[in-house]
Amino acid sequence: MKNRFAQTVNVFAVSVFVFVLISCSDPEKKTIPKSYTVEIKAMQFLPAELTLQKGDTVRFVNQDMLVHNVTEEKTKAWGSQPLATGDSYKMVVTESSDYYCSLHPVMKGKLVVE
Repeated sequence: MKNRFAQTVNVFAVSVFVFVLISCSDPEKKTIPKSYTVEIKAMQFLPAELTLQKGDTVRFVNQDMLVHNVTEEKTKAWGSQPLATGDSYKMVVTESSDYYCSLHPVMKGKLVVE
């Protein structure tokens, strides 16, 4: 009986110790995805460079008089349809990338994922 009681106390003590260790460890940083807006104005992406986290959303809004689009520059992995004035394109960011307007290649921007 004594031996069984000692075992129960030991199991309880170990369980408490493990619980305390888990409680004291640094929790994994869980970030809430954020939303950002990039304006297309005067033949520019504003801001031209945006720093964000993986999983954040970017909305590109055409506020220019001309039709524009947004296209990933290196491999064309993603892109919008032509955006008339007032139209927008939204995407969830998974990695850093350079982008441009394929209709006006001088227009360039950058998404930097930290």
